[in-house]
Amino acid sequence: MKMPTVNEDVNVNRDDSVSSSVKYRAHSTLQNASVGQRVQVQQIISTPAFEARLQSMGFVPGVPVNIVTKQGKSMIVEVLRSRLSLSAEAASAITVKVS
Repeated sequence: MKMPTVNEDVNVNRDDSVSSSVKYRAHSTLQNASVGQRVQVQQIISTPAFEARLQSMGFVPGVPVNIVTKQGKSMIVEVLRSRLSLSAEAASAITVKVS
């Protein structure tokens, strides 16, 4: 079966054929974004405490984020006029869509 791209609707049957029984939407995470790309926060998928921490840093649904640089497993992003360093774990918890 073809893998969905970001924001592509896909329907899957139990036998893995494409149809209309189960519908899901594939999401990309901040970790998958490319340097120079501008994305928009959709959701944070983590524990309530970590979600609250990321939200206090400005990662709330609808907020644009610019990917400044990636080095190793960390990245620097610009959110709400601030530059922040995020670990791969933190960036993977933030689902985004391309702006």
